[in-house]
Amino acid sequence: MTFDRQGPMMIVNTNPKEIVMKKRLATGAIFVIVLLATLPCAAQETAAGDRGGCRIEGTWYGANSAFLNFIFGIEKNAGGSYSAVADGLSDPDILTYCLDYTAWRGELVKTGPDTYSFRQLALCDPNPDVFGPIPGLLLWASEGEFTMTSCDRLEADIPTNGAYFWGNGKVPFVDPFDVVFPDPITGVFERMPRP
Repeated sequence: MTFDRQGPMMIVNTNPKEIVMKKRLATGAIFVIVLLATLPCAAQETAAGDRGGCRIEGTWYGANSAFLNFIFGIEKNAGGSYSAVADGLSDPDILTYCLDYTAWRGELVKTGPDTYSFRQLALCDPNPDVFGPIPGLLLWASEGEFTMTSCDRLEADIPTNGAYFWGNGKVPFVDPFDVVFPDPITGVFERMPRP
């Protein structure tokens, strides 16, 4: 816009090629501005997620090599860890270690792009046919690693399993187990499809 003595006067460009070029430049500039504004968000999403955007949060189901079948949920906590609660049942024809037990509760911590270390605890009413007479409850403890092999599949490797006599003052995962599970446990879990 230019001004002369009579007031404002607009100079209009009538060259069609120049008009098209200016429109393209304006559209390109808007695209670059929007792209630059969204890049930090996209980077955060990939860094916070797993497998380039998959997230471990959700509901999972599956079984482990100790003949326990689980449904569990994983939620993100503040500070980057995750909480997990797993409910399980054994196959009915298998001799189980516990006559009854609480849900497994624990935490996961991301250790790599697709891996999470975890620890979980459950209270167990021990089966005397397996353990013989044990007075009171056992505090069962498991420690291992989840690997996300796809957005909808977790594989578990659980080399550390054992139990503490309830109320003996031992600290889980710090003190040695009172009862050691002899074999490592593995498991495979699938994600419940989202609605």
